[in-house]
Amino acid sequence: MGRGIRWMGYAFLVGVGAAGLLGVQRAYARLDSKGVKTYALRDDILIHGNVNLKEIALTFDDGPRPEIAREMLNILGRHRVRSTFFVVGSMVEQHPKLVRRMMNEGHEVANHSFSHPRLHGMDEEAIRVELARCDRAIFDATGARTNLFRPPGMRYDDTVLRAAQSLGYVTVHWNVAAQDFRSQPASEIARKVLEAVKPGSVVLLHGHPDTLAALPTILERLQEKGYRFVTVSQMLGRLERPVYVKTNAYGAIPEATPEKKPVTRVARTTRKATTRSTDAKEPAIAAPPAAVDIPSWN
Repeated sequence: MGRGIRWMGYAFLVGVGAAGLLGVQRAYARLDSKGVKTYALRDDILIHGNVNLKEIALTFDDGPRPEIAREMLNILGRHRVRSTFFVVGSMVEQHPKLVRRMMNEGHEVANHSFSHPRLHGMDEEAIRVELARCDRAIFDATGARTNLFRPPGMRYDDTVLRAAQSLGYVTVHWNVAAQDFRSQPASEIARKVLEAVKPGSVVLLHGHPDTLAALPTILERLQEKGYRFVTVSQMLGRLERPVYVKTNAYGAIPEATPEKKPVTRVARTTRKATTRSTDAKEPAIAAPPAAVDIPSWN
């Protein structure tokens, strides 16, 4: 009787040990499948950059809102920092000169959809239309194309990724955020960013007044620590397995206006907005401002 109980106990411990080992193996498998240990592209999504380089990609979502974006560009210019702006197409239509200024001052402009819907759950054609309309708005405003995309709210599913891939986009995630889409003290926004930043971080910020107040502190502290600010296309080119994406920084024509462009280039009724038009002549690249830290583009 006692011997039988002991054998049952041994069997139970062995079973628990095997189950525990299996659980650990499954946990590691889940981590590997999520790409937690890597910083290369996963499913065409940039999670973060090369952890061996002390570089940061500063990104701004939504907008552009003139009352915030103008001063934000002034601050970035004073610190000689370039960033990537994920803009909303409907806002671009309202403020084309501001988007041209972004590009001509060395910043990248990227696709954040046309009307800022939550794209997950939408059908693929509707998603493609959202991206294509945003790209069209940016092209009409600047003469330049977009190659980078971030879904609103970072809400995506396989259909969103498939639609973005079909239009030639690299989807850009983030790994540092301050929840600055809502009001909070500027010191709190700065603290969240400064405590979380590491080499290769992709920082998400928004065009909020509190963010504007926090931005000088963020830039100054990170520059004091020896960080260099790069655009997303630069970060992609510096991955361990580089991904080369054509940048549109310095790509806008300052004097261009939608009214000067031939209306015949915009085929809104005869073609589906599922591919980016190539019938328009690409503009010459504007000379970069002398005060900007000019990278060696890939």
